[in-house]
Parts: sequence; C-alpha cells; structure tokens
Amino acid sequence: MTEERTRSTTVWKDNMMPSSNPQNVIHNPVIPYVGTHSEELQPGKMVVIHGHVPDDADRFQVDFQCGSSVKPRADVAFHFNPKFTRLGYIVCNTLMKEKWRWEEITYEMPFEKGKPFEIMIMVLKDKFQVAVNGKRLLSYRHRIEPEKIDTLGIYGKVQIVSIEFYSNCDCTRSPSNFSGNAEDEFRKKTGKKSSWWSKFFGSLSK
Repeated sequence: MTEERTRSTTVWKDNMMPSSNPQNVIHNPVIPYVGTHSEELQPGKMVVIHGHVPDDADRFQVDFQCGSSVKPRADVAFHFNPKFTRLGYIVCNTLMKEKWRWEEITYEMPFEKGKPFEIMIMVLKDKFQVAVNGKRLLSYRHRIEPEKIDTLGIYGKVQIVSIEFYSNCDCTRSPSNFSGNAEDEFRKKTGKKSSWWSKFFGSLSK
C-alpha cells in the first residue's frame, strides 16, 4: 500500500450552518455505532455530532461508508480520524476495495481529552467540509461519489451525545456566528440548562 502524507491546506469558499431543524436525531448511541440511512448523501446534507473525549482516549474515527459489510469490508468514502498522540493530529483517507489510499493529515487539533465537542460535516458537490466547535478545520475532496454513501460509522474511544442529520443547509452564514464553544452550542440546540450539561459530562468523566 502506497501512502502519501500531506499537510491539509484548508481553503474555504463556502460557509456552513444548518438552516432548519434536523430530519433525524440519534441520541446516546452505543459505540461502536454503525447506522444505515435510506436517503442518499447529496450535496447540501450535513451531519452534526455532539460528544465528549474521554480522558484515556487514544483515537476515534467517523466513517462515511458505502454499506456496512465487514467481510469484505465496505468502502469508506470519508475516514475522519483524530489521534491523541503527544502532538495530536487528524488523518483523513478513503478505503476502496479494502485498500487505504493516500492520507491527508491535519496538524491542527481542536479536540481535547476530557472536553466536549461539536463536529459539523457538510457534503458539497466536490468535497466534504468540516468544522469543529464552530471553527473551520478542513476540506476533503470526494474520491467516491457521495451518493454511494448510506452508512455512518463511529468507532474508538469516544462518547456520543447526539447525531443530527440535516438537509438543504444554508451555506451563506459564517461559522464565526457560532460561539466556538461546544457546550454553549449544545445548550442552544437542546434548551438544556448548564447544570444539566455539567452533571452529564461530569458523570461521563468519572
């Protein structure tokens, strides 16, 4: 397997913000989570994931898959993999016919052990765009047509509060409209009081 490691250069021409209520929400899924969805992942769709990184996390991954087969392993159109080494980095890749292609590595690390997070992944015509905690992170060009994606997989050491699926997102509003704080954004989305958030994540970290 030939792998080319490149530093990811993020060029954002479009901004992202869901403009309506989610079509579907999955609460507190058990990890590993593998969920198949009937609708095609067309441009304009967005997935928003709220979660928490455990203190002992070494890595976790979010995979946009073409099916859920294990043997042979299903293709993975977009593999998003934060790794908690001493410096920390994020690997993005594609699995085709059970072979990983070249890696794209981002050395900016927005995730912290023991802290909550919000990941926003939007599907555009030619790429995925990713923001974490309301801030731009990276873009990843399609290597497999997004219409072939029908399964979302989340694996590794991570705790997920909710997975939200949006369609027809408004790409004209800037991520700077977010507070940049995953806790505040979760409160806005759910209407939960701060004491609920602190109690919930306090129990997870014990």
